[in-house]
Amino acid sequence: TPIKSSAASDVYKRQLLFKGIDIIQKICMRDCTKRAVCYNLQYTNGRRGVFMSYIENLEKQLFEMQDLKYRDFHSKLLPGIDRETIIGIRTPMLRKFTKEFAETLEAELFLKDLPHRYYEENNMHMMIISWIKDYEVCLKEVKKLLPYVNNWATCDLPAPKCFAKHKEELLPEIRNWISSGETYTIRYGIGMLMNFYLDEDFRPEYLKLAADIRSEEYYVNMMIAWYFATALASNGMLQFLILSSTDCRTGYIKRLSRRQWKAIGLRLNRRNI
Repeated sequence: TPIKSSAASDVYKRQLLFKGIDIIQKICMRDCTKRAVCYNLQYTNGRRGVFMSYIENLEKQLFEMQDLKYRDFHSKLLPGIDRETIIGIRTPMLRKFTKEFAETLEAELFLKDLPHRYYEENNMHMMIISWIKDYEVCLKEVKKLLPYVNNWATCDLPAPKCFAKHKEELLPEIRNWISSGETYTIRYGIGMLMNFYLDEDFRPEYLKLAADIRSEEYYVNMMIAWYFATALASNGMLQFLILSSTDCRTGYIKRLSRRQWKAIGLRLNRRNI
């Protein structure tokens, strides 16, 4: 090996030094990463243990309210739903329990735990959402839950109260739900249309939203029929029928057909106008 000059030797030593520092840094980073990974795993496993114990505790409380006869009866009303996923809790009892549960810290974790195992847990989730007062938060939670709704009973639970104060903002969301192609998302959208856009908020174009839906799904078509039956009985539909039967030039009200009067539940007497 040729003898290196003093300058070359200094450069060579400096290179070895930098290389050594780099190696030491990588080793330290690797060890720190290992420690961080170990810590994170321990933390995650610990949190998972807490979460699992909370879920087990919740389900234990739910099963304490179980009514097997009611479960057998109610399961017949939910075709396509595995009976083993239905605990069998009467709605008033479940609602009372859910109101108390919604005040606890576990309720926030519960809303993040999707999908749920049991039918009653889905109902609890929908109930808690309906009590949220902040519109944006409520809408976000509804969107998260809808893909997991798999039955008409959960879908038809009372609508969020905060929606009533944000009808203009809600309408585009309803249009999206109705055009989603998902059975219970469509049904939910029609339900919102029925709950919030009849009577004084009725517009004839809303009828077209429901009428234009094309689906082979039983629970979609039944919801469409329910919507039209309710619309026909509303004051908004009555006003629409009267206005659509009025000559705009003379103001003369044409005679409504016997079917129209029967649909809106009034006698065949024009003085009812």
